[in-house]
Amino acid sequence: MSPNFLMKTPSRIAAIIFCVLANVAILTPASAQVPEIEIANDKDWQHDWTPMVFPAQIDSFQRQSISQFEERDTNIASQYYDEESKTILSIYIYRPGNPNSAIWFDRALMSIGARDIYGDVDLEEIKVGSFVPNGGTVESGQYAVIKPSGRFRSTAVSLYQAGEWLVKLRISSRELSVGPMETLLKSINGALPALENISRTPAYFVKLCETPMSTKSAAEIEADSGMSVALGLSFVTGNETEVQDQLADPNGAPNGQSPRQYCRVGEREPSFNVYRPDETANQYYVATGDSGFGVMVAPDPLLGLLTGDEAKVHRITVSTSSGLITQILGVFDAIPNLDQTIQAVNNGRVIATINRTLGDEGQSISVSSGTSTAESDASSESESSDD
Repeated sequence: MSPNFLMKTPSRIAAIIFCVLANVAILTPASAQVPEIEIANDKDWQHDWTPMVFPAQIDSFQRQSISQFEERDTNIASQYYDEESKTILSIYIYRPGNPNSAIWFDRALMSIGARDIYGDVDLEEIKVGSFVPNGGTVESGQYAVIKPSGRFRSTAVSLYQAGEWLVKLRISSRELSVGPMETLLKSINGALPALENISRTPAYFVKLCETPMSTKSAAEIEADSGMSVALGLSFVTGNETEVQDQLADPNGAPNGQSPRQYCRVGEREPSFNVYRPDETANQYYVATGDSGFGVMVAPDPLLGLLTGDEAKVHRITVSTSSGLITQILGVFDAIPNLDQTIQAVNNGRVIATINRTLGDEGQSISVSSGTSTAESDASSESESSDD
């Protein structure tokens, strides 16, 4: 498979976006109604799970709304507006299945480049940089400032990781030029509350993968109930160990290794992109949209141990941008190719469902042979509401 594979197969892009997990839609149409949190215009709103606060006013910006993409507040966006400079500010906090900030910053850039309201945007000719988020010790945050050709004079995005959470800012202005926009972006980031577990991995920007993905097919393994439970336990143990290792290590990587860096397979595509950690040949991540929904293909350490070959047995897992549910969709005797992964997603068969914890909740695993019950992934930018 060549690095430009995704550019040449629009039907596959449509497949993973519109035929997903039976009753689940990865992307909700822009017209879908997203609930808003009811709060007085002069009252600040405190996020339940982090120290993040959405104040009634940020300097000259007045809060317009707080959108609740998930009822347990794991995917929140607040929009502000400054009348004098005709500037829109949106602040997002959400908990994706894979909180790697480099991946979702790359997808955020693609989202800007794909929107008509910004006109022609050359994503290779923009100003990018890094910054130290409040509560952090290294420049783990990323930002970009762009001069669009559409109805806005400038637009900007920033993103950083705080443990399992991502914080994203989006600003677009009809009046501010690129220089003042960059100053504004840094000022607002500096005014945000200091969150816990700010990433200690220095920011990096995703590059193109230099080696192609394999197109070889793998054989699917039929999972009985015992294997389904083992898959769930393996995911919970492996995922929580990796998170704790990342939080404990000053470089943000387990066992003192250098932090893993993802590369992108092919050019940026509006619908989805495939990412690989450290150019590895035995796993990849499919990131759809820009709000945290993804499909991970990786070895399963427990099943590999049971079968005597840890490198071969692979699982396909799906996580929504609420970060509440992870579902295992398939098990293979080697790494499945992209076609097989898309087919597993489209089939809608769920082997095991893992409910991720919030706060002091306990972990639960359910085994199922039915279709997905995961919630829809509704988060999307809403800047076009201001004409």
